[in-house]
Amino acid sequence: MEKDKITDLNLTIPPELDEKYNHSLTKVEPSNLLVGYKEELENIRRGLMQVEKRNIILVGRQGVGKSATVEKFAYDQLKTKKPAIIVRLVIESLGALPENTMVSRMESLADDLRKIEYASLIENFDDYETIDVTDWSDFEINHYINYHPKALVCAYTDIMLKDPKIDAVNLSEKTISLLMRNNNCTRVKSDILHLNGKDVDLSDLEKIQIETLLKSNPTAIREKHDILQLNSKKLNIEMIDEDKVEKITTDNKENVLKVVKSIVFNEKFDLILFIDEVHKLNNYGKRASGKKGSSGAMNAVKESLARGKAKLIVATTDYEYSANLAADTAIERRFSMITLKEPTDQETTIALRRHLEDWQEKIPHIPDVSDAILSEIAKLTSALISEQPQPSKSIDILDTMMGNYLLNYEVYGKTLEINHNLIAQAFSQRGIDIDLKFDSRKIEKVLTRRVKGQPMAVRTIMNAIRRGKYTIRDYRKPIMTLLFPGTTGIGKTETVKALAEGCYGREDAVLTLNGGDYLTPEAVNDATRFIGDNVQTNKSQIILLDEIEKADKSMAKACMRLIDDGIVRDSNDVERSLSTCIIIATSNLGAEQIAKSAEVMNLDRIKNQNDISLHLEEQWQNQSMNIVNALTTGNKGENNGLPAELLQRFSVVPFFPLQKTTFATITNIKLNKFIEEERRLGYDVRLPAPMTSEEWAKYGRDFSDYNNVDIVSIMIAVDMINTDAKKIGARAVNEYIKNVVEAKVSLAIDYRKENNLDTSGYFTINTNGHSTVEDSTLNRPSVVVTYTDSNKKVWFVDEYHHESSGEYVYRDVTGLSQADIWSTITQDEFVVNENKSNQEFSTNDFFENWG
Repeated sequence: MEKDKITDLNLTIPPELDEKYNHSLTKVEPSNLLVGYKEELENIRRGLMQVEKRNIILVGRQGVGKSATVEKFAYDQLKTKKPAIIVRLVIESLGALPENTMVSRMESLADDLRKIEYASLIENFDDYETIDVTDWSDFEINHYINYHPKALVCAYTDIMLKDPKIDAVNLSEKTISLLMRNNNCTRVKSDILHLNGKDVDLSDLEKIQIETLLKSNPTAIREKHDILQLNSKKLNIEMIDEDKVEKITTDNKENVLKVVKSIVFNEKFDLILFIDEVHKLNNYGKRASGKKGSSGAMNAVKESLARGKAKLIVATTDYEYSANLAADTAIERRFSMITLKEPTDQETTIALRRHLEDWQEKIPHIPDVSDAILSEIAKLTSALISEQPQPSKSIDILDTMMGNYLLNYEVYGKTLEINHNLIAQAFSQRGIDIDLKFDSRKIEKVLTRRVKGQPMAVRTIMNAIRRGKYTIRDYRKPIMTLLFPGTTGIGKTETVKALAEGCYGREDAVLTLNGGDYLTPEAVNDATRFIGDNVQTNKSQIILLDEIEKADKSMAKACMRLIDDGIVRDSNDVERSLSTCIIIATSNLGAEQIAKSAEVMNLDRIKNQNDISLHLEEQWQNQSMNIVNALTTGNKGENNGLPAELLQRFSVVPFFPLQKTTFATITNIKLNKFIEEERRLGYDVRLPAPMTSEEWAKYGRDFSDYNNVDIVSIMIAVDMINTDAKKIGARAVNEYIKNVVEAKVSLAIDYRKENNLDTSGYFTINTNGHSTVEDSTLNRPSVVVTYTDSNKKVWFVDEYHHESSGEYVYRDVTGLSQADIWSTITQDEFVVNENKSNQEFSTNDFFENWG
């Protein structure tokens, strides 16, 4: 259905109020998504039109559509003569403030809403009503505002001037910017020092130069000018703080005729405050001794908004209302209650029975279905299908089941049992798997194969998988929510891919959102819609919020809703279920604490870095809260900690710094992956044979922990990336393999291909003989790539020297050790020695002697 074209209004929250309320005030975006509830919407409209009790409380079970109802009300109001801007107060964000501060904020909420309404009025409209109250007393002004519903605030609006210019020398840049925005004016600025008959322009000098010049010439006269030249003798000073207005008038007292103070009226729109989950306010502020009534914060809201000046909609579940609010009789006295009620599962089950009986009367061979199956359908659709209301979504599932039954009965001559499996098939046709088909042993094998040096992470993930598979599942929520903390390059991304492979059969079943790409609330909204659009077509995948701490603060709130409600809105404002998805967030926060925990846990002393032990699990339990606290605190001075309420929704999966043995194993895996890719291209590339820890022990105690790896992998891990590994983790391995190993192999292949030489032999990646394992000197280790032909001759492209023709020198290095090869190409005398020996001959010589 095509949406009506409507013109929305902008909500403007003054920066000081946005800061005061901890960025918890946001606009409720109008939505035409909700279907039904006509009577309830009309009751909201009536309630907000009352004179005194202009407060609404929406009560209904979780997920009934309270927020959607408010969004629909905002949408409908935009089509009336007096539209509405609805401001949402998110208690989770505001609740991050200290308790006493929270109560104080609620006490000042009504007055602050007026300021927000005033700011939004002048943002959206030019033609609003004001009256001049410059000569009124404060008592007269306050009395008038309090008893005239349309009177908003009293504000300084204009300064009448003798001359159309003002001196702005002592004003802040922020104030000047606001004045220039509100007035059609130009700015003339100068800073001149009259020195010995000369004028020196100080605006061109550095601060230290100015200070030196003034100190050296104490009698010189400095003349600063900062003039705003107006087009009229009236200076608009809307939204300028009172102390700033006083400074303007003081600095321009000879020019000021009158400062105009006006009461501003709003007849253009309604400003309505919406507080969802209002019962949470009872967590802040003490109750009266021995009483069950409301908390200090809840009482502050009731008192500050009770005079009818502000319009208020709050929402809570029926359970929370009974548990937290019903004991306070003032709630019913000051709020008009509107109950939102969708059909219950039991009522939906009855509706399904009636539909089934109707089908049985009209269509032959419709089977009977037990009440237990009908009840299961109602329960599962309530939990898993959020884009449709009841009972239509349950009827759709039952209809699909009947279609599958009739197909098998009438076409294939088979009778299906109407059971849970048929329900699962119907949901599967909608892209929803109601049963976890995860093979926990397969997943563990994939994780163990791909994730190295993180046994505690693998164990924690497997615990979550088994828990989700063999305990009662909340179908309203994602399958799992995992948080991967730890520094970069230690296996977090690889683990996500491995988990996707194990759970969903392919490693690319991952929707990745990089936190650094979502730096504004608008961008976060785009992110959630992006998730919704993807889930619409791919309901089973991992949603990865990578480096979540880099995103705007609103990402945490959005993420909490994804987890708590298990739904997300797509770009068409349609709700999509996340019940068959896994949500994983990663964070680089707490890296220092994780490193400290690794030291406390003595991880570097564990012989096999992939083994789990009871001691390791106990050590992790002792350290886990330290890491959680580090995640909450964030990086020093950056205010990027993750909210505690967000962390409570995740299972924290620890990723500790990798040890050298693990880096060697990872290097070996990645080298062999590269070798396999080369072989698919037709090139036989080899590594030295891997050796066991017993074999490596012969090279010294330091190498006894290496197992089933080759000498090149050890050299890269120990000698080449040792420093970088601390900074960028296993990514240092990728970089070295890409920039060095792959480059040298490619050079060796390229030389033979470009010179029409046979490539049916094999290329060998090896050390240059100077790795730590091989050589205790300070000779620089490196990688050497050789080619062995069918005659067992070994060849090497010397990329460090060229023939006179510009070609690389191609060497027969048969019989030479790796160290000898390296020594030969690094001899200084070779650079000037043009005589060729058996080991040094030109490309032409090579072609002449080939074959």
